[in-house]
Amino acid sequence: MRIRVHAAAALIGLVAGSAWAQSRGSFQDVDGFTAITVTEVTSLTYTVSLGASPLVRVGGIDYPVTAVFGFWSLSDDFDFTTATGSNFDVWAFHRNSASTGDIAGWKTNPNTGILPGGNQSFAYTALTSSQRERFGLHISTAEVVPGQQGLTFYATGPTIPAPASAGVLAGAGLVAVRRRRR
Repeated sequence: MRIRVHAAAALIGLVAGSAWAQSRGSFQDVDGFTAITVTEVTSLTYTVSLGASPLVRVGGIDYPVTAVFGFWSLSDDFDFTTATGSNFDVWAFHRNSASTGDIAGWKTNPNTGILPGGNQSFAYTALTSSQRERFGLHISTAEVVPGQQGLTFYATGPTIPAPASAGVLAGAGLVAVRRRRR
Protein backbone atom coordinates (compact mmCIF):
# COMPACT_ATOMS: atom_id res chain seq x y z
CA MET A 1 0.00 0.00 0.00
CA ARG A 2 1.37 3.43 -0.94
CA ILE A 3 0.90 6.10 1.69
CA ARG A 4 0.71 9.70 0.53
CA VAL A 5 2.38 12.02 2.98
CA HIS A 6 1.05 15.56 3.12
CA ALA A 7 3.58 18.30 3.80
CA ALA A 8 1.98 19.33 7.10
CA ALA A 9 1.89 15.76 8.41
CA ALA A 10 5.46 15.21 7.25
CA LEU A 11 6.60 18.37 9.01
CA ILE A 12 5.00 17.32 12.30
CA GLY A 13 6.62 13.88 12.15
CA LEU A 14 9.97 15.30 11.12
CA VAL A 15 10.28 17.84 13.88
CA ALA A 16 9.69 15.03 16.39
CA GLY A 17 12.39 12.81 14.80
CA SER A 18 15.91 12.41 16.11
CA ALA A 19 19.30 12.35 14.41
CA TRP A 20 19.19 8.55 14.00
CA ALA A 21 16.42 6.73 12.24
CA GLN A 22 14.95 4.91 15.20
CA SER A 23 13.22 2.12 13.30
CA ARG A 24 11.72 1.02 9.99
CA GLY A 25 8.65 3.01 11.06
CA SER A 26 10.67 6.27 10.95
CA PHE A 27 10.65 6.13 7.13
CA GLN A 28 7.71 7.58 5.22
CA ASP A 29 6.67 6.88 1.66
CA VAL A 30 6.83 9.94 -0.57
CA ASP A 31 5.20 10.66 -3.92
CA GLY A 32 8.50 10.39 -5.79
CA PHE A 33 12.04 11.55 -6.45
CA THR A 34 13.57 13.46 -9.36
CA ALA A 35 17.33 13.30 -10.01
CA ILE A 36 18.03 11.03 -7.01
CA THR A 37 19.14 7.49 -7.81
CA VAL A 38 20.41 4.50 -5.89
CA THR A 39 22.42 2.02 -7.92
CA GLU A 40 23.25 -1.48 -6.75
CA VAL A 41 26.88 -1.97 -7.84
CA THR A 42 27.18 -5.40 -6.17
CA SER A 43 24.95 -7.16 -3.64
CA LEU A 44 26.92 -5.32 -0.92
CA THR A 45 27.74 -1.96 -2.56
CA TYR A 46 25.35 0.85 -3.43
CA THR A 47 25.90 4.33 -4.88
CA VAL A 48 23.57 7.22 -4.09
CA SER A 49 23.69 10.00 -6.73
CA LEU A 50 22.05 13.40 -6.82
CA GLY A 51 21.58 15.32 -10.05
CA ALA A 52 22.11 19.07 -10.28
CA SER A 53 18.54 19.88 -9.16
CA PRO A 54 17.19 16.95 -7.11
CA LEU A 55 13.58 17.06 -5.90
CA VAL A 56 11.38 15.05 -3.58
CA ARG A 57 7.60 15.22 -4.04
CA VAL A 58 5.60 15.20 -0.80
CA GLY A 59 1.85 15.80 -0.72
CA GLY A 60 1.90 16.90 -4.36
CA ILE A 61 4.57 19.57 -3.71
CA ASP A 62 8.12 19.38 -5.13
CA TYR A 63 10.79 20.25 -2.56
CA PRO A 64 14.36 21.04 -3.73
CA VAL A 65 16.72 18.60 -1.99
CA THR A 66 19.69 20.35 -0.36
CA ALA A 67 21.40 17.20 0.96
CA VAL A 68 21.06 13.47 1.53
CA PHE A 69 22.73 12.64 4.81
CA GLY A 70 21.55 9.10 5.48
CA PHE A 71 21.28 5.89 3.44
CA TRP A 72 19.74 2.65 4.74
CA SER A 73 18.56 -0.71 3.48
CA LEU A 74 15.08 -1.36 4.87
CA SER A 75 13.41 -4.63 5.76
CA ASP A 76 9.80 -4.98 6.82
CA ASP A 77 10.77 -8.07 8.84
CA PHE A 78 13.41 -8.71 11.51
CA ASP A 79 16.04 -10.22 9.24
CA PHE A 80 19.03 -7.83 9.26
CA THR A 81 20.60 -9.52 12.29
CA THR A 82 23.75 -10.24 10.28
CA ALA A 83 23.92 -6.89 8.44
CA THR A 84 27.23 -5.16 9.13
CA GLY A 85 29.19 -2.22 7.82
CA SER A 86 32.01 0.07 8.89
CA ASN A 87 32.26 3.75 9.67
CA PHE A 88 34.18 5.67 7.01
CA ASP A 89 35.08 9.34 6.54
CA VAL A 90 32.21 11.29 8.12
CA TRP A 91 29.68 8.44 7.74
CA ALA A 92 28.69 6.28 10.76
CA PHE A 93 27.17 2.80 10.34
CA HIS A 94 23.93 2.14 12.21
CA ARG A 95 21.66 -0.92 12.47
CA ASN A 96 18.40 -1.02 14.38
CA SER A 97 15.62 -3.58 14.75
CA ALA A 98 13.39 -1.66 17.16
CA SER A 99 9.66 -1.69 16.45
CA THR A 100 8.57 -3.34 13.18
CA GLY A 101 11.29 -4.13 10.66
CA ASP A 102 15.02 -3.54 10.44
CA ILE A 103 17.26 -0.80 9.11
CA ALA A 104 20.98 -0.98 8.33
CA GLY A 105 23.00 1.85 6.82
CA TRP A 106 24.92 5.08 7.32
CA LYS A 107 24.34 8.66 8.38
CA THR A 108 26.27 11.86 8.79
CA ASN A 109 25.29 15.39 9.74
CA PRO A 110 23.50 17.54 7.14
CA ASN A 111 26.57 19.72 6.58
CA THR A 112 28.65 16.76 5.35
CA GLY A 113 26.06 14.81 3.36
CA ILE A 114 25.69 14.26 -0.38
CA LEU A 115 25.02 17.60 -2.06
CA PRO A 116 23.31 18.21 -5.43
CA GLY A 117 25.60 17.04 -8.23
CA GLY A 118 27.41 14.61 -5.91
CA ASN A 119 27.41 10.92 -5.12
CA GLN A 120 28.60 8.53 -2.42
CA SER A 121 29.21 4.77 -2.38
CA PHE A 122 28.30 2.62 0.61
CA ALA A 123 29.65 -0.91 1.12
CA TYR A 124 28.18 -3.40 3.59
CA THR A 125 30.48 -6.10 4.90
CA ALA A 126 27.45 -8.40 5.23
CA LEU A 127 23.89 -8.03 3.94
CA THR A 128 21.63 -10.46 2.17
CA SER A 129 20.07 -8.34 -0.57
CA SER A 130 17.00 -10.60 -0.69
CA GLN A 131 16.25 -9.38 2.85
CA ARG A 132 16.06 -5.75 1.70
CA GLU A 133 12.61 -4.63 0.58
CA ARG A 134 13.47 -0.97 -0.05
CA PHE A 135 16.03 1.69 0.63
CA GLY A 136 15.66 4.77 2.78
CA LEU A 137 17.20 8.23 2.64
CA HIS A 138 17.50 10.99 5.24
CA ILE A 139 16.84 14.16 3.24
CA SER A 140 16.90 17.89 3.88
CA THR A 141 15.05 20.28 1.59
CA ALA A 142 14.99 24.01 0.90
CA GLU A 143 11.97 26.10 1.77
CA VAL A 144 9.27 26.19 -0.91
CA VAL A 145 7.05 28.87 0.59
CA PRO A 146 8.93 32.02 1.69
CA GLY A 147 9.27 32.00 5.46
CA GLN A 148 8.38 28.29 5.73
CA GLN A 149 11.36 26.26 6.85
CA GLY A 150 12.54 23.40 4.63
CA LEU A 151 11.88 19.80 5.65
CA THR A 152 14.17 17.13 7.06
CA PHE A 153 12.80 13.60 6.95
CA TYR A 154 13.33 9.90 6.39
CA ALA A 155 11.92 8.83 3.01
CA THR A 156 11.54 5.41 1.45
CA GLY A 157 12.44 4.86 -2.15
CA PRO A 158 11.41 2.27 -4.69
CA THR A 159 13.05 -1.12 -4.81
CA ILE A 160 16.52 -1.15 -6.35
CA PRO A 161 16.91 -3.24 -9.52
CA ALA A 162 19.59 -5.91 -9.19
CA PRO A 163 22.73 -5.43 -11.32
CA ALA A 164 21.72 -8.34 -13.57
CA SER A 165 18.33 -6.73 -14.27
CA ALA A 166 20.00 -3.40 -15.02
CA GLY A 167 22.35 -5.16 -17.43
CA VAL A 168 19.45 -6.84 -19.22
CA LEU A 169 17.65 -3.48 -19.53
CA ALA A 170 20.81 -1.77 -20.83
CA GLY A 171 21.36 -4.60 -23.31
CA ALA A 172 17.78 -4.28 -24.56
CA GLY A 173 18.35 -0.56 -25.05
CA LEU A 174 21.49 -1.21 -27.11
CA VAL A 175 19.63 -3.70 -29.29
CA ALA A 176 16.88 -1.14 -29.88
CA VAL A 177 19.46 1.52 -30.85
CA ARG A 178 21.18 -0.89 -33.24
CA ARG A 179 17.85 -1.82 -34.88
CA ARG A 180 16.94 1.86 -35.20
CA ARG A 181 20.20 2.63 -37.03
CA ARG A 182 19.44 -0.04 -39.63
